[in-house]
Amino acid sequence: MNAVIIIINIVLIAGAIQGFLFVLFPVISKKKISKTIVFLNTMVFFISANNLQAWLSSSKFAFQGYILSNLEIPWYMLVVPSFFLFLNSYLEQNISKRLLKITLAFFTLQIFLRIILISIGYSSYNNNIINDYTKVEETINALFSVFIFILSIKILFFDFKSYQKAIYFSDLKWLRAFIYLGVFIISFWIFAIAINYYTNNKYQNITYLPLRLFSSLLIYWIGYQGLFRFNLMENRIALKKKLSNSIKNSKPTKQIYKENIEEIEFLNNYIIKSKIFLDPNLSLNDFALKIGKSKNHISNLINTQTNYNFSDYINCFRVNFVKKILVNSEYSNYTVIAIGLEAGFNSKSTFYKAFKKFTGKSPTSYRKENE
Repeated sequence: MNAVIIIINIVLIAGAIQGFLFVLFPVISKKKISKTIVFLNTMVFFISANNLQAWLSSSKFAFQGYILSNLEIPWYMLVVPSFFLFLNSYLEQNISKRLLKITLAFFTLQIFLRIILISIGYSSYNNNIINDYTKVEETINALFSVFIFILSIKILFFDFKSYQKAIYFSDLKWLRAFIYLGVFIISFWIFAIAINYYTNNKYQNITYLPLRLFSSLLIYWIGYQGLFRFNLMENRIALKKKLSNSIKNSKPTKQIYKENIEEIEFLNNYIIKSKIFLDPNLSLNDFALKIGKSKNHISNLINTQTNYNFSDYINCFRVNFVKKILVNSEYSNYTVIAIGLEAGFNSKSTFYKAFKKFTGKSPTSYRKENE
């Protein structure tokens, strides 16, 4: 059992250090830090600070003396509100300044009350005062966190219309996965509170170890998913604006068609001029309706004239579009993935697979060779 506790403590302190490095990275890089990244960083900081404090209190480095040993900062109560603010900012919703003020005031009040009770307990030699207050404090913070977490669930799972723009530029599956993990962690937290309440903290060191372990692992996951996804979203928004300024959406009409031009050539011209391939949801049925031909006719025409199915046929135009962007120095600051997604591919894997199929190289290799 001691070996397990040692391993968990190692993961705990490693996660805390990783979290602090994650928070420092945007500052060291000297890049402009967006509000969304600030909220994400504060969430990671509060998890890391809480885990570091927990590790210090349970290790040989624990603070000595009544005052220092009982002066625990409730960092954990700021984690869920920080996530809520991050979620609103990520989805381009209005940030609740009222919630921010209430949370900070509540946090400050708890520290103030603890200092007062420590002074009372120290002067009266009564250790039960702080123990009883800690139980009440944690219970109230758990209820507060559950309330904020429910608001997060409501926004992400039920208010679809309020963040349509974010849906277009970002895959929100990772955020929903975060919610599922949050439900698991909060449920475990409430269970630990109940066990410690009825056992008078007899098993406190054991009940909180898994909770702190999962929160440490969560830091690594947040670091990749949150930062990567948001940077990709920002990249795509900027790229779309730049592309929209350079692409003329002059859609050809049926009058373009001439009898001396083969039908497949007409399709090629239409696709190139209209840039219809940029639509990631383009289907054969939608394409046939725009052309004014039957779905079967278009499918047979593509199969016989190009030896491609409709998906590969459209992807070929997307790959050619990406190739032009990758070798253009004006777009050198944009990521390969952002370019692929803006070219109409609906995922990184689909983009890489199609690009490899038509060029024999990865997009990254192609860009490096043609820089």
